Amino acid sequence: LLNQSDDMLLGLLGVMRSGHFYVILSNNNPPERLKQILANLEAPILLTNRAQEMFSSEIAPQDCKVVCIEDAWKLDKTPLDRQPAPDSVAAIYYTSGSTGEPKGVLRLQSVLVARGLDEVSRNELTQADNIALLYPLSTPASITTMLPAIFAGCTIVLYDMPAHGLTALNHTLLKDEITILRIPVELLRSWISTLEPGTFFPKIRAINSAGDVLYRRDVERLSQFVPENAEVVHHLSGSESGLLAHNVFPVRNPPDGEIIPVGFPSPERDIVLLDENYAPVPAGEIGEICARAGVHFPGYWKRPDLTKTKFVQDPLEPSRKIYCSGDLGRFRPDGRLEFIGRKDARVKIRGYSIDMAAIESVLTTMPEVRRAVVKPIQATGVQKRLAAYIVLDSGEQLTGRDFRSYLASRLPAYMIPAYFTILDEFPLTVTGKVNRQALPNPDLAREQRLMPYRPPRDSFEADLAKIWEAEFRIPQIGLDDGFFELGGDSLTAARLFVAIEKRFGQYYPSSILLEHSSLEKLAAYLREHEASGVISPLQTSGSKKPIFILPGSYDPLFIFRNMLPYFDPERPVYGFELARVYRQVEGATNISELVKDLVSALKEFQPQGPYHILGFSSGGFLAFELACQLERAGDSVGLLALLDTSAPGKNLFDKFLPLALKYHLPNLRSLDWDGRRNYIRQRIPRLWVRFFSTALLRPFSRKVLGTNVQLVNIVSKSFKPTRFNGDMLLFSAENRKLDASEDRASAWGEHLAGKLTIVPIPGEHKDLMSDPYVKPWAAKLSEAIFRQP
Repeated sequence: LLNQSDDMLLGLLGVMRSGHFYVILSNNNPPERLKQILANLEAPILLTNRAQEMFSSEIAPQDCKVVCIEDAWKLDKTPLDRQPAPDSVAAIYYTSGSTGEPKGVLRLQSVLVARGLDEVSRNELTQADNIALLYPLSTPASITTMLPAIFAGCTIVLYDMPAHGLTALNHTLLKDEITILRIPVELLRSWISTLEPGTFFPKIRAINSAGDVLYRRDVERLSQFVPENAEVVHHLSGSESGLLAHNVFPVRNPPDGEIIPVGFPSPERDIVLLDENYAPVPAGEIGEICARAGVHFPGYWKRPDLTKTKFVQDPLEPSRKIYCSGDLGRFRPDGRLEFIGRKDARVKIRGYSIDMAAIESVLTTMPEVRRAVVKPIQATGVQKRLAAYIVLDSGEQLTGRDFRSYLASRLPAYMIPAYFTILDEFPLTVTGKVNRQALPNPDLAREQRLMPYRPPRDSFEADLAKIWEAEFRIPQIGLDDGFFELGGDSLTAARLFVAIEKRFGQYYPSSILLEHSSLEKLAAYLREHEASGVISPLQTSGSKKPIFILPGSYDPLFIFRNMLPYFDPERPVYGFELARVYRQVEGATNISELVKDLVSALKEFQPQGPYHILGFSSGGFLAFELACQLERAGDSVGLLALLDTSAPGKNLFDKFLPLALKYHLPNLRSLDWDGRRNYIRQRIPRLWVRFFSTALLRPFSRKVLGTNVQLVNIVSKSFKPTRFNGDMLLFSAENRKLDASEDRASAWGEHLAGKLTIVPIPGEHKDLMSDPYVKPWAAKLSEAIFRQP
């Protein structure tokens, strides 16, 4: 327990030379954490200095002897005749992990020495180099800087960032003629932001920065303050894994793209990217960075259980184990690796799997933004929403509307954060990374949402605003607030329109949110339109025959907007509002009666074929019956496609129940007690109705969902397909759990005279409407229908 000083450096080298291992304790940690580490270590000696002797005695266990380094100089200086074994432990570095509980990472003598020698040659270190070390000595990055410097005879300048801050750094860099600067990425950004125009560091030849995503604009800003022949070193390493990838490039010529790659992976590591099921991801996709070889990680101190979790079965060679880093990355076409962020930076919100680093990357491309961080937050009784924290360049002023507008043109709506908070600086950990846990919760008060507030102008708008405020749990929603900007999803839309129907006595389809997403626009629409017809537009441009979509029984039509960017812009897209179908044929007891109404509506909308039809999930049963009835009426069916529809006549309840539990239990764990009660209150009745609804339960069914629950009973249970004489395209999710593609092929094939084509698509059933899973099937659907009129 020493300050960032020469004493600390000499102390740890002495411990290594003696054949023992060291653990450096940071003065910046609270006493309770230090006590926790010391108790876990059971160390016999705590080395400190006279100034901290009393504090060290207070935190040291009874059987741990406190030794002051000033007294150590008086001991016998006879050189030891023993050499530390190469496979002996040299150091333990404690990290917190996601639980906050400290875990000790073991580092071997041989690994540290090999890495040190490699760094000497890789960075061409010489005695003329002066290296500034800004990493705390309690982190692994410190020893991988110090050992190479010692091996090469460099001068090490220890800079105590917590003690001196950024104010004195410029003076140190100039006075000590620093040639190599080792600095965490986030600290690099903060430092650059403090530099005045004209500041210049003539001796710096290399800036080595790691620990976070490095952006091109960071390098462009840095280039103003260092010589044009200076180089940037950006790499990826981990406490457990060591160096995984390394990139060196001229500061005036950074690699293309917004994110600076961490370089080509170390050949001995054999890096692969795996998905959540530990299967290799497709080229260009994001996956967890895993090393198939070359990781000499002996494990965590006294935690063999935790050590095992870092190694999984190698999907390419099942007899081997593979190391999983917990970092997300993506390979560029040239083979260089991009570091995207930590695995826990991927979060599932409202059914969508979201990479928060992707949102951060887009926000950082705004010229006024210096840095952006996105994290999930959860208010009492409300599901998770995204919150963005932004540091602006000096003198810049932006509002939440500016951020939302910028993101809306580049990202799907479900990736746009609900809240934006501007900070002067981000709180940092001792390792120089953003301390996400220390970011303040966004203030949900109106004035903190960074958007001008226009209040409702009459009682109609006021009543609608109250409905929104109740659903979103947000006070003072104004006329300019948007449904999707506030974090609205399909479930929110369903509840919202149930409340609207109850308050105003009129049913409206939730798809109108596509064109009327603000409170003001929705209020105007509700005033001026009476609900009519069962077909609504999704894309009206183009001169080709449209495709008509039948959504699943629980899916609002507007979720299909996500397919439009990947679909033929020259082909209109329309969809059936199944909730309105249910109201018009409430007495129907079988699918044939339901579809008769669809046929009438379709022929009224488009008198002549060919008709192109897509059915999703249980909507596929309706699509098939619709095609059959059109064919029997003498009409032409061009394309019939089913999107992950189950085999007809199958009772899937036995398989569904355990999968439903597997899906819902993690969601419940992520909520507080109020949130769990609301979650269960919303979903348990749905599950009951889904499998047990009968004619006696119809009033209860409508009360629960307020839409087309009865379709589930009619469509999924009573469907007995007739025969269709044309061809059919069946998209089948590769990770589908309920029934295999082979079962569906056999079952559907019995009812087809034409050809059945099964197209495997990535993802699970629940993922198909969200990126990146919507793109493959939407593009293939567009290709399949391309030659149709």
